[in-house]
Amino acid sequence: MGVPAQNKGFGCLRVGIEMAIDDPKVMDQVTTELYPAIGRYFGSTPAQVEKAIRHAIDTVWDIGNAKMLAKYFNYSSKNPRRRPVNSEFIAVMATRIRMEMKRKKVGS
Repeated sequence: MGVPAQNKGFGCLRVGIEMAIDDPKVMDQVTTELYPAIGRYFGSTPAQVEKAIRHAIDTVWDIGNAKMLAKYFNYSSKNPRRRPVNSEFIAVMATRIRMEMKRKKVGS
């Protein structure tokens, strides 16, 4: 998508998306469950996790793959590019990946 791997937020996003794929209910408690769990994984605080994820999403939105972003976040000239909030980004990515995994299973 365009997040440099050395960006701390990249790792936080990856772990958050993996957690949301494994348990979609975690998205109901982003600040009380998801961020603290990611923070424990990286030895960080929930506030630092939130900020790192926000920075990574800002980076994606500024320099990322525009075609992929348009596909995943359904924007067009009629529906301008609004940067999603952290939880929206994680939820959309987890849902898309989960759907893709199901399609591959069915197609096997």
